[in-house]
Amino acid sequence: MKVLLGCNYFSPVGGAEILFYWQYLLLKEKGLDVNVFATNRKPYFNEEDLLTEYFPQSIDYSTLKGFDKIKYALRRFYNIEAEKKLGALLKKVKPDIVHFGNIRSNLTPSVLNACYKNNIPVIVTLFDSSCVCPNGVLKLNGKKYCKDELCVSGNYIHCVLNKCRGNSYLNSLNAACELGCKNIHNLYDKVSIFICSSNALAELAIKSGIPKAKIAIIPTSVPDKYLKLQPNYENKKYYLYVGRLSTEKGIHYLLEAFSKLPQDIKLRVIGTGPDENYFKLLAKDLNVNNVEFLGFKSGDELEEEYRNCIATILPCDWFENFPTTIIESFAFGKPVIGSNIGGIPELITNNETGILVEAGNVNEIANAVKKLYYDEPFCRELSVNCRKKSENYSNENLYNELMKIYIKVLKIKDGQE
Repeated sequence: MKVLLGCNYFSPVGGAEILFYWQYLLLKEKGLDVNVFATNRKPYFNEEDLLTEYFPQSIDYSTLKGFDKIKYALRRFYNIEAEKKLGALLKKVKPDIVHFGNIRSNLTPSVLNACYKNNIPVIVTLFDSSCVCPNGVLKLNGKKYCKDELCVSGNYIHCVLNKCRGNSYLNSLNAACELGCKNIHNLYDKVSIFICSSNALAELAIKSGIPKAKIAIIPTSVPDKYLKLQPNYENKKYYLYVGRLSTEKGIHYLLEAFSKLPQDIKLRVIGTGPDENYFKLLAKDLNVNNVEFLGFKSGDELEEEYRNCIATILPCDWFENFPTTIIESFAFGKPVIGSNIGGIPELITNNETGILVEAGNVNEIANAVKKLYYDEPFCRELSVNCRKKSENYSNENLYNELMKIYIKVLKIKDGQE
């Protein structure tokens, strides 16, 4: 089977891109003929067998100034270059299926037209709420969770009125127009199947108008090497946060919670991001001496941090779809303290594989931290449960589910379903 995988970037920009790369490696390992389509942003994960001459230009819209803002004004809504270059690539490699990840803002849904014109079925994996929320994070004015899901039905004026993108009417209007473009052109009608990794995201997609029959739920996998490791049910008396350092991740709540805890209860923060300096200054203002910022870590260094922590913490107050850090933590036999929001409660069973807390509730976070710190038998019981649950998220399970979808889509194309 020939599969073309498409995503905004074939580089480690964020979690969606890393998952996209893992899927690329998995399909290659299983013997499928796999090609890639992405923008030309570097560094690439690897350049082996990449047909980069077909990659459209990557544009960082946040850095555009003067005439360039006008020149590229419409590109983020409908990228004609991406459509043309993908059309040429499709004629060259002749895939049976095209499977897209994130395409908003860069490749744009214009690439769906290229597939439609070449009569090639399309699958799209939805990674987050950007498919239904112009700002992509389901937060009003970028500050509080949009519980009423105001824009999900397709009326994106709420994004503009609430200045959800960058606290700016103009930026919010751009975001609303960008998402509205797919509706004007009925581009999502050209997709055979949408894959969601959580029921929570699937429900959002259905509310936005995507037919339920077009949605498949396939959980993300954890790397096989993690499942082969011997779990360590001991710890070195610290908690761990792993992820992007930005406000929607709720790290400010985490710092406030640790400011209320005894100094011997430690937190190690791994990652970088746009709000890193803000969090470091906040920790200083709160006089939090039991928190250490370790920067970016990967490979053996990251594994060692997971292996020796008490538990990991995910205190976000935005729509998290299916955080891979949770299943990674489970694989190391470490429970998770997580916000009861989005797809998180589908992964964490309260008091079995972790503790669910109300998003933004500093006292609940602090109490959960103390519970696992002082009740060692309880913590160990959760650790064993976590390791067992992680086995549900193997690469083999993911591959089998993907193949079911691929075969189904090809049968639909051939009129067999």
